[in-house]
Amino acid sequence: MVAFLLPLLPMLAVLERLPVDLSMTKNGVPSKTIIAPAKQQQTVTLNWLASYNDSNYWNLPNGGVTFEKQLLISVEEKGTKSVLRLSNPVFLGSGGSGAVFSFRVDQPNQFVHINNQVAIKVSWKASRSTVENECNILRTLESNNVPHVERCLAQVPYDEGRIMIALRPVVMDRTSSLAKLSSTAQENAIRQVVETTIGMLLANVITVDLQPLVSDTGDVLFIDFTEAKQLSSPPSASDLNGLVGFCNEILALIPVECRDKATILFQQALQDMEKRGFTLEDEIYTIVDGIFLGGS
Repeated sequence: MVAFLLPLLPMLAVLERLPVDLSMTKNGVPSKTIIAPAKQQQTVTLNWLASYNDSNYWNLPNGGVTFEKQLLISVEEKGTKSVLRLSNPVFLGSGGSGAVFSFRVDQPNQFVHINNQVAIKVSWKASRSTVENECNILRTLESNNVPHVERCLAQVPYDEGRIMIALRPVVMDRTSSLAKLSSTAQENAIRQVVETTIGMLLANVITVDLQPLVSDTGDVLFIDFTEAKQLSSPPSASDLNGLVGFCNEILALIPVECRDKATILFQQALQDMEKRGFTLEDEIYTIVDGIFLGGS
């Protein structure tokens, strides 16, 4: 099972590959296809580059999705802008916020190598703002150097009322549980969970319905930030309630027999945070201390 699908399985749509409806084309090209002259392609954010005969169409419950043979998309990572050429779209699954596809990278940049994969999430019309928020939150986490979370490379219109975002990395064959890992892998995974938690708190970001993908060596990647939000300063009562839920979800990821080790790692992380000159607001620290350190 593809690990990327884990958060999407409960709402996985039945995939139906449909034939081309030529009535929706003009001169053999779909009406919504954008074909730019070659000399303009470097300045166009999004180009569909193939004829309709080479397109792929998925009929999904909340809206159809069409991709052509190749996709040229402008992306930005760590302040560097570049263009990725993507191909071979593969449907991974769909959920409440949109449908997710993997693409092979044919034209790489300094962060994404040839034959790597990039995920494209296409929103539904009703979830456009949710997917926009996900990308904005991921960029906030990136700008604050929060580790072990996916990155949003681009946010561009898809069609009227919908948007799509480009995400990386796409990971396969991972679990959502730390319980069955070896002791060495568990310790590595717990350390990474702690690092991500402290990083998110310093960035004033929390989320619910956590989606960790964990390798057999304990490498963790958190995905699906559609429910994430930034805390206000000072935090509101709603923020603090959300923080309690976030911290309890983090704690629930850690096997009971590993909680003492996790407490030590949280203590070390908070001490290191203070040595580097970073602090949490008093109300936030009190909740973090109570849940992760037992109110020490």
